[in-house]
Amino acid sequence: MREAWGKLNGEKIHPLAHHRMDVAAVFARMIELPAFRDRLEKAAGTPLSDAQRHRLSALVFLHDIGKLHPGFQAKGWPNGAWSGPVRGHLKESWTFLTLACKWPEHPFNGTMHRIMTWGEAVAPLLAAAIAHHDRPVSPPTDPT
Repeated sequence: MREAWGKLNGEKIHPLAHHRMDVAAVFARMIELPAFRDRLEKAAGTPLSDAQRHRLSALVFLHDIGKLHPGFQAKGWPNGAWSGPVRGHLKESWTFLTLACKWPEHPFNGTMHRIMTWGEAVAPLLAAAIAHHDRPVSPPTDPT
C-alpha cells in the first residue's frame, strides 16, 4: 500500500504529509508579509508573538488530518480495495482530533493535550482550519 495522499491526479500523488507541510509553510510565510500580518493582528486585537504565529501555522498543518481516513484514501485505491463508504475529510478531521483528545491510547493524544494548553482560542481556530472549504464544520456529537 502506498503512503497517504493529500492531492491526487490520476496515478500521480502528492503525499498527505507533504501537502500539509506545504500549506502550513505558505501560511507561515504569508503571515510574515506586512499586509497579512497587520490584518491578522487587527483581527486578534493584539500584536502576535513569534510563538503565536508558529502555533497558528501548526494548527494550519492539521487542516487536512481527516484525509487519513481510509474512506477518503480509498478514492485513490483500485476498485474493490475498500468495501466501506467513501468519505470526505472535514468531519473526519474533527473526529480524528476529538478522538485524539479523548483516548489516551491515540497516537496524537499527547500532542492534542499540549495544543489545547495554548489557550481558549485553540478550538475555534482549529474549527476555522478544518472549515477551509468555505463552510463551517460542526464537531461530531458521537465520533466513531
